Amino acid sequence: MKKIDRHDSANILINIEGEKSSDTMKKDALKFAQFEELVKNEEDIPIQYLKTYVKGLDSSLLDPTSKFTGKNLIHSGDYRLFHIQQGSGGYGNAILISYQNASDKQIDVKVFLSYCEVCPRNYNSTIIFPSIAANFLFMVKYYEPSTSKAMPDPNTIEIIKSEKWIMPNGKM
Repeated sequence: MKKIDRHDSANILINIEGEKSSDTMKKDALKFAQFEELVKNEEDIPIQYLKTYVKGLDSSLLDPTSKFTGKNLIHSGDYRLFHIQQGSGGYGNAILISYQNASDKQIDVKVFLSYCEVCPRNYNSTIIFPSIAANFLFMVKYYEPSTSKAMPDPNTIEIIKSEKWIMPNGKM
């Protein structure tokens, strides 16, 4: 039987911990890939995925009774933009999350109120246009009620607002 000295046991511990963290990273990557698939396939997304992979999201949106559905996944340059709809019917919130392609690291999250009572259920009331000229710019067009206090009558929504979303430092 070989005797293990303190130095060897420390090296063994480091190797074991390294393997564990590698296994954990693989599991995390697999779970993130599942999250990405749900968004891409426009499926319902369990709230636990949002709590795990979306940092900086207002906790009031993470109500367990809310429904979250993948709407769109856009690849552009070095990043991906996830579009998730919170709510059902013609109103709720559009959640846009950007991630780096290489590391799946989140870059930013934005939430847009989306409301279109007269739209069909499958209508995307928040529309995202990647810029052709620059791979770090998106135009987001969305319906916005005339008052933030309450959902308005559908007749009061007259125009689609638009906003430019420029990624930090001009690129992701």
